[in-house]
Amino acid sequence: MKKKICFMLLFINCMAYSQLTYKEPLVESIHSPNATELGKYGDIPVSFYTGETNISIPIYQINEGGIPLDINMQYNSSGVLVNSVPGWVGQNWSLNAGGIITRSVKGFRADEFDITKGENLNTVTENYAIHFNWLTGTGSQGYWPWAIQGYKNASNVLNNTIWDSASNLSTINSNSNYAATSGQNGESAKLLYPDLEPDIFTFNFMGHTGKFFLGQDGQWKVQSSSNLKVICSFPNDLIMPLSTPPNSGTGATYHEFPRIINTITLLDEDGNKFYFGGPGATELTFPNFVNQHDTPVVSSAWYLAYVTDKFGNIIYRFDYERQYYAAHFYLNYGVINGFPESENYSPTISPDNTNNCDSRTIKGVGQLILPVYLKKITMPRSGSIIEFNSSISNAMKFKQDDNPLFPLNSLYNTTNDMLNFEPLYFSGRLSDFTTLNPEANNGYPSNDVALSSLKWKKLDNIVVKDKSSSQVYNFTFDYENQPDRRLFLKSMVLNTDKKYSFEYYYNNLLPNFMSSAIDHLGYYNGHRFNFTCSSYAYTFWRNYKTERETHPDYVKYGSLTKITYPTGGVSEFEFEPHTYSKAIDKNGTLLSVASDGIIGGLRIKKITNKDGKGNSYIKEYLYKNDISATRSSGNLLFSPTYFVEGIHYNGTSAAEVCKEININPTIRLTNLSGNTIEYETVIEKETNSVNATNSIGYTIYKYSNYSQFPDLPANCSIPDNKFKYPRTDKGIERGKLLEKSIYDNTNILKAKNTYLYQANQNLKVNAIAGKYRGGSVYELSPYQIFYTDKYLTDEKEEIFSSSGSTSKIKKHTYKRYPDVSGTIINGGDLYKNTDYELYNVSGGIASGILTTYKYPFDYTDAINTNMYNNRIIPSIYEKNELITGDPSEPNDSTILSEQQTVYTEISGWYDIIQVPQSVLYKKGNSSFETKFRYLKYSYDGNLQEYKIENGAPNCIIWGYNETKPIAKIENATYASITLSLITAAQTASNTGTEADLLIALTNLRNALPSAMVTTYTYIPLVGVSTITDSKGDKNTYAYDSSGRLRFVKDAQGNLLSENQYHYKN
Repeated sequence: MKKKICFMLLFINCMAYSQLTYKEPLVESIHSPNATELGKYGDIPVSFYTGETNISIPIYQINEGGIPLDINMQYNSSGVLVNSVPGWVGQNWSLNAGGIITRSVKGFRADEFDITKGENLNTVTENYAIHFNWLTGTGSQGYWPWAIQGYKNASNVLNNTIWDSASNLSTINSNSNYAATSGQNGESAKLLYPDLEPDIFTFNFMGHTGKFFLGQDGQWKVQSSSNLKVICSFPNDLIMPLSTPPNSGTGATYHEFPRIINTITLLDEDGNKFYFGGPGATELTFPNFVNQHDTPVVSSAWYLAYVTDKFGNIIYRFDYERQYYAAHFYLNYGVINGFPESENYSPTISPDNTNNCDSRTIKGVGQLILPVYLKKITMPRSGSIIEFNSSISNAMKFKQDDNPLFPLNSLYNTTNDMLNFEPLYFSGRLSDFTTLNPEANNGYPSNDVALSSLKWKKLDNIVVKDKSSSQVYNFTFDYENQPDRRLFLKSMVLNTDKKYSFEYYYNNLLPNFMSSAIDHLGYYNGHRFNFTCSSYAYTFWRNYKTERETHPDYVKYGSLTKITYPTGGVSEFEFEPHTYSKAIDKNGTLLSVASDGIIGGLRIKKITNKDGKGNSYIKEYLYKNDISATRSSGNLLFSPTYFVEGIHYNGTSAAEVCKEININPTIRLTNLSGNTIEYETVIEKETNSVNATNSIGYTIYKYSNYSQFPDLPANCSIPDNKFKYPRTDKGIERGKLLEKSIYDNTNILKAKNTYLYQANQNLKVNAIAGKYRGGSVYELSPYQIFYTDKYLTDEKEEIFSSSGSTSKIKKHTYKRYPDVSGTIINGGDLYKNTDYELYNVSGGIASGILTTYKYPFDYTDAINTNMYNNRIIPSIYEKNELITGDPSEPNDSTILSEQQTVYTEISGWYDIIQVPQSVLYKKGNSSFETKFRYLKYSYDGNLQEYKIENGAPNCIIWGYNETKPIAKIENATYASITLSLITAAQTASNTGTEADLLIALTNLRNALPSAMVTTYTYIPLVGVSTITDSKGDKNTYAYDSSGRLRFVKDAQGNLLSENQYHYKN
């Protein structure tokens, strides 16, 4: 009986997704803390390669319309950055509930699109230079940074074969000189500082991660293992970011902001669309906190707003709220001094001739952020909602005394200073952000008011409700929430009794934000560097690097040490700092170091899982190239440099020695992957027993790395300065598993897997970084950004035993569409072309199965063309062959089978859409035969009638607002069923009780005596509640408060099966 129950549940599940499977339907830059944490998981892969471990707590899973939504908590195990403000679920935790796109701004323009004429500036009619108060000269000689041409339109100078040549760089510089001297207007201003570097957009949503950016051809390029299309265009997807401060009140100056990217749409290969951003779902940033008046607003993050399926149905809608400004501050200090190259100046840095230290003091700078917080997820078809309730956090904030070098006490000295803070000053407590701040002192804000108006929120609970607004699940969050500590998550409870608890390593001893007790990457090192007027000496900067070294214990402060689960089980985590035996220099060359170094950030050292019954399961991780090695396998991909010397030309051929110092590393981390450390080899040791002493063995993982795929050096027009500029990043080719070797506890090799990959080296975007200095000498540095897929081509699995070895070999080929041709790449997605599996070698000749795939773009008929245009791109043809010899050029082949899915077009609620019509199958050299026919669909795309060839027709009745099958009817056509019976059952499922629905389904069954009718009812958001077979026998399913199946009873109340879930204590 249990087997029958499981089959029926599977039967229902398959039916729910029948419209997607096409087989026989078996009827079944700086962002807010939240944006920063969410964006990391699109940026840094969780793998042994980086020393990170995947720590995730499931919250809730739902699947509407065949599109799954997984809500979970994710922990960032890389360590706590001193200046990292916790997100709304606590330090280093993030809530995945939908998705996000974040942006790293590159180049001179704050957006990818340019504004050059007054009529494009929202509703402005006056001269745009005067309108923005950016005029630095008089008349037509003013300078307007917001009129700079964005990458989309400026990149035409990169769209040729000589884009990186000296002649082209000279032309770009000449155009800039012309614009600077000819009198600026809307047309010449765009030549002054053209943006020649595309911004990098990072996405993480519903199982998809990666990046996208514009190419020199003006088209969006996607760097991801998912086939996605990006839609974002000018001017359709641009809006005015904020309402303007009022033209009244003390010191108020009326002005507006230029348009910004408002919405971005991503399309997958199933025809689903994911809409990001919009007025309420876009995070905004003023890049310069201390000069908000003259700072363009940047859209820095776009949250997932809603999702539609290929039929145009809205599956999920995400609502957000925006209430308070937040900010992110950091310490900054830098001096650049130039000396004639012919003079031998003493290497002493002096701030200026008067030695006025105040004018060169360390300052806290940062960004003003207008974040959004998730409020609700709605499933319009089922009527279910998920609420996210939050409140203001009382935890640690930025304060004036975080660092005595942070000069907030001088921000509001004058009226003009106050005007620099217009957005924050005039942001009242209303949603339109236009009300004068009622806390201002005599018309002027005070320092305390400025900081107190910055607020961060915490998530209090998540409530899941059904269509009648009845609560189904409630998840509550508890924090360390006090002013002298950071916000740390203490526990999470489901429905009052299922509790997760979290413990951390000395999290109460972390310093304040803005502390200078940081290592090279910003992790706590317990040593606060000193900085006084005398610190300008050359020797200070030469020795400053030692002030920023990583401390092996302090770096662990705040890291997660223990999770206690509702079952009583425990996971314990031990982390350690990264180590390395090789490091890149300032030019990107990987060199060995004399002894292993350590660097900030954490890697996993040991995980101990305890089941609550005295059993322990331990995994330990060794970061070395083999089990007996003594050196680290780590490569440091970051060069912490604070004092550099280069060459500076002040627009002429007269060279100066340029000495540049900064308290932050002067050489930026340029690799797109964001990794500062990588490991060529990682060893995982396992121990498993009651006493945790029984070694199971160990596994060695080897990865592609910087030694094999180094970044290409920058090609700066001033070679001595190339270390300052981005290199052509090859990180996309690194971090791939090359080899996995499994050993037993006696060091005997038991199994080995090897992997080979390929990458298309033609898929890259052109960019130029640099400085426009004016005059004949320029400093421009071309580089490229790869967006190829690193795809698996060969797999080999070897099993070793005392009697010998066996092996399995698999090979894969791919095709890209649209095809790549010429020097300017137009994009294209990657699809599997063939799979090959070797199964026998006889007489030196290999035999195997070759499977070939085809897709809609492989056919030229109108329906398949429309499918591709609508981003519905499944594999619609498969051919299996038995071949001998090399799969690319086989000696012989025999066709075993072929299968093809034929599509047709139907009218949906919103548009014409393509759906499966039939499945054709042939064996060997026979003719195709029709195996399945899909005869009728609803406007929502649900399959309503189908038949197996030469069999009786089958029908499916959909209820619960067309989201669940409530009846399967065999031996009847849909047209033969009385419509009123169908409508009655559907209405009862939508608005009535289960008793009403059971009556309506019984009436349906009784009206079809010659058909076999199986019916289903559900507990919304939980599972099936009853299944009644064609004989009228009903089984009932009951669940506990966590949504787990407790028991199944038959129509007489007899217990058919029971599940019991026991918790410790």
